[in-house]
Amino acid sequence: MNAWWRGLTVRERIIVAAGAGLLALLACFQFVFSPIMSWRAESETRAERAAADYQLVRRAASLAQPGGEAPTSDTPIRNALTDLAARYGVPLVFVNALSDGSVEMQGGPADPAAVFELFATLESEEGVTVTVADIARAVDDPSKVRLQATLARPN
Repeated sequence: MNAWWRGLTVRERIIVAAGAGLLALLACFQFVFSPIMSWRAESETRAERAAADYQLVRRAASLAQPGGEAPTSDTPIRNALTDLAARYGVPLVFVNALSDGSVEMQGGPADPAAVFELFATLESEEGVTVTVADIARAVDDPSKVRLQATLARPN
């Protein structure tokens, strides 16, 4: 390698040294700066999503009200759910009345505030409680949620 270098003219040495320096700069950018900038952009996205999730939970908690006497209603849960979901603009994908009187449902994508208002109204007006719920952000629109829930009236 040393003999090869000495065999180059001064002009060729300058060109080879400049090319090596340029290659070192490109490698530094590709393997050091690019991952750091990508990590930073991803962390900003994660922080924004965490803030949005916090606001979602905060809104849900603000809708929860200390209970008193639970209202009673003769309306079947399925009918009450269908009517209130239409009122709040929560699309229902699946509604199944079970033999024990509870109802399984799937819905969305819907505005998170509308979903929690739907659940709050079911509880306050119909005496229906959410026994199980799985609420997740919609993949196609992160501002919306998809949900699965089981609803029942306490005995």
